[in-house]
Amino acid sequence: MLFRSVDKAADYANELSNKLPRGSFVPVTRLLQMGQAANSNPQLRELQASITTLVNEYASATGGGGQGTDASRAHALEMLNSADSPETFGRVINVMKREVRISHEAGKRALEMLYHPDGQQGNSVSEAPPSAAKKVIRYDAQGNEVSQ
Repeated sequence: MLFRSVDKAADYANELSNKLPRGSFVPVTRLLQMGQAANSNPQLRELQASITTLVNEYASATGGGGQGTDASRAHALEMLNSADSPETFGRVINVMKREVRISHEAGKRALEMLYHPDGQQGNSVSEAPPSAAKKVIRYDAQGNEVSQ
């Protein structure tokens, strides 16, 4: 399930953020803009990579059909960019995890309504109405129709 990979990516990014010395917290916007300059600090580089992974996992989980969209990536970055301390970073990550779970549950409910087994909320694929049954026409070896 996609939400599990988001949970793991989010927890890892939060763990890395919390490991930074308190005076070393860098807002996400600046961290991502630093690019190669972050290479000089392995902790920042690792956090930068984990944020990229988190953004991609979040986009895949909320973008529909397991495909990340530019809009969902932008939304994730916008939320993370609002974090100006390790504490708010952790809270933003919790919101992202919750959004993914809400999205997952909404998708599950939609499928349940569409394919509810009792047929009251929609027909199940395996329970097509009798009128949908197709007539099978059989032929013998000479190509003549065989009645049933």
